[in-house]
Amino acid sequence: MKKRNAILIFSLLLLLVLIIFLVFFKKENNFNNEDFSPVLVEDIVADNGGPEVIIDYPQEGEIISAPLSVGGRAKGTWFFEANIVVSLIDIAGDIITVSGVQASEDWMTVEMVPFQANLDFTIPENLERGYLVISKDNPSGLPEYDASFKIPVKFK
Repeated sequence: MKKRNAILIFSLLLLLVLIIFLVFFKKENNFNNEDFSPVLVEDIVADNGGPEVIIDYPQEGEIISAPLSVGGRAKGTWFFEANIVVSLIDIAGDIITVSGVQASEDWMTVEMVPFQANLDFTIPENLERGYLVISKDNPSGLPEYDASFKIPVKFK
């Protein structure tokens, strides 16, 4: 009888540990082949109703290759010490390349600040699509200061 109770308690504890693991440690993957939709500029807006990020080039869905010239504008609040982060990721969210990019003009403003980057990278075999991502430079690492903007791209 004691052995049976011990096995039952052990089984319940194992089940509880498994549930806790699945709830707290499961990695959410927001990228998949079916979800290849862009985050539109209109989805990220400043307090005044205007966009916070505008990517001038490459355009959404454009076929790209290395080296890649990236140009756009972002609110000055996206920069830290004149730096903004530009990255290229695959559809699984794995980083292909990432670069800190300097503002082209004074970044200490709430107005739009131009930036330009040249990304050099090697495209992994059989990779057809990914995202160009512009992220706030957030040296604090605090999630409440994170923000990013992405557009889908195709690889040549």
